[in-house]
Amino acid sequence: IRDDFGIEINHYVEIDFKGFQGIVDTVGGVPMYFDRAMRDTNSGLYVDSPGCVTLDGEQALAFARARHLEYMRDGVWRSDPTGDLGRISRQQLFMRRMFDRVASQVSFTDVGSLNDLLDVAIEYVTIDRNLELGRAITVAQQFGTFEGESIVTHSLPVEGYTTAGGAAVLRYDPIEAMPILNVFRTEPQLDLDPTLVTVQVANGSGAPMQATDTAEALEPVGFTVEIVADAPETWDRTTVRFAPGAELAARSVARHVAGGADLVEDPTLGEGEVQLVTGLDFTAVAAQPLAADDPAIVVVTTSTTADDGTGSDGTATTDGGDASSTTVPETTTTTIGVTPGEPPPGEVCEI
Repeated sequence: IRDDFGIEINHYVEIDFKGFQGIVDTVGGVPMYFDRAMRDTNSGLYVDSPGCVTLDGEQALAFARARHLEYMRDGVWRSDPTGDLGRISRQQLFMRRMFDRVASQVSFTDVGSLNDLLDVAIEYVTIDRNLELGRAITVAQQFGTFEGESIVTHSLPVEGYTTAGGAAVLRYDPIEAMPILNVFRTEPQLDLDPTLVTVQVANGSGAPMQATDTAEALEPVGFTVEIVADAPETWDRTTVRFAPGAELAARSVARHVAGGADLVEDPTLGEGEVQLVTGLDFTAVAAQPLAADDPAIVVVTTSTTADDGTGSDGTATTDGGDASSTTVPETTTTTIGVTPGEPPPGEVCEI
């Protein structure tokens, strides 16, 4: 994690299968509501009917490990095809319910109750050698104030990929993942490494060799320059055009334009494409980036190109939105696959 994602890991906690079962059994099981019957013949999960079920250690482990889940609909067992991604969603749901269960069973302000919890932890949990007991207690007390639904989880965006050896795996999208990884790096979410960005450069001012000079200045910063050309018309304002979904990459380019630039979404561009069009206001490429929310980086809400009726000078116009707004991509988890639903109104599974 440190080497691949640049996230510092201070401490770790390790719980094996036996420990997982032991902790669940120690707190008297974890109540969960199942809105339908579910099973996984590989992991051993079997919930035969809808309703509140208190999962003991064995069934809790079977639920958390289920990656070949089947669920009952219209009297027929149907498969959840999401595999590991669906399992992650169910694990995150279980952990929320587990936090609620522990909080209901253990008083984190009562020394005796906390010692009982620590006795369980000593038996079932392994911590790294640098995590002192006093620090572990402090962390436990902090988690004791949590409710399950207050826990925020994050998932990296992935896509299906087949390796050269023919293995079907998941490959993460480094650009879409950047805001999520930045949460754990305690860095601004809109920061994007220029080495992840490929940009086209167009001379929109008519200044001699400006596209070539700009491309040569962008490359030492880390950008990959794909195409260098002249724009068909003159642009007053330097603009970074981007395909839908590529705003983070476009913002990274705009941050390295001295004096800033407009950001304009253009659906005519291909997937992931970003194009820097220099305008009459263009001066230089800045080695040090502007702040991600610098007001010189203006979000233009109307998708447009230089020759689409916006004016012969290629100046883009807004549609009345907040031109200085900053879009931070959603980073919390979207549930994938089949998970137990919420109980009907008035029904509560005892915690």
